[in-house]
Amino acid sequence: MEHDGGEAQRYDAEVDVNPLPLPTSQLGAIGLEVRRTFRAPYENLFVAGCNGGLVLLAWFTLPASVTGLMWNPHGPDSLAIALLVWMVADVPATNVFGSDAARMTRGLSHPRKLQFMLRAKALALWALAAFFCIPIDVASGLHSGRSLTQAVAVALAIAFIPLAVLGLAAYVGALYPYHPISLRSRFNQDRRAPKRLLRWVILVTLPYVLVPALGQLAVIGFVALEHLCSVNIGHLSSKTAFVTLLAVTAVLTIAINAAGYRGLLRLVARNKTPLSAMLADETL
Repeated sequence: MEHDGGEAQRYDAEVDVNPLPLPTSQLGAIGLEVRRTFRAPYENLFVAGCNGGLVLLAWFTLPASVTGLMWNPHGPDSLAIALLVWMVADVPATNVFGSDAARMTRGLSHPRKLQFMLRAKALALWALAAFFCIPIDVASGLHSGRSLTQAVAVALAIAFIPLAVLGLAAYVGALYPYHPISLRSRFNQDRRAPKRLLRWVILVTLPYVLVPALGQLAVIGFVALEHLCSVNIGHLSSKTAFVTLLAVTAVLTIAINAAGYRGLLRLVARNKTPLSAMLADETL
């Protein structure tokens, strides 16, 4: 999400003078990313809040026939799934290098630290969505007749969906990063370079297509897994089926996420020279 005005410029100057250090552990990386989340220009808070607000506005004001076309119905979990996917469907999901160019450039020479930062960025964005969506899905599940254990197990299982998506969406940022400069500056510098402007327009809108598409694939897998658990384990007890669903979803999501970041690091290693050049080009 692009930000205009002096606040963004002041933030850029602050980061140049006092940049955050490279992390030495995964927990340290998460702590640093939380600090970034709650300091200007508040990109994660802004995009998650705006996208979530738009989903809620559409959900409660548009006819069911319209929302059914926008978000495939999934019973009592429909609203939580829509929120989870769309709250992370913005440029922080894809522009993971360009939005933090100085630190990520230094991280290119430290693959393990780079991996810490990439995972922390995904976790920070995911946590904002999960914080709101888990209670919503628990309440919806209880209202639909699920027990508390069932409702919590399904809500937690669904909450894992964006983690698999974010691990794949980050590939875009490794290939085509861009700097989050103000809209006015972007237009002034690129209006005579239509290819550069078109590149930026595509990249800034791509998350709204790519992330929901990946999310829909993940949801299809989740629904299939839910059906398998209910059919093959449901004869034991419904509680066992729902807890198994949570466990299997968590394991599969963690495996997809880990594989995604391993592949991303290999891509970065092969693409290190052009990626460094693009991160160094502050007009890109």
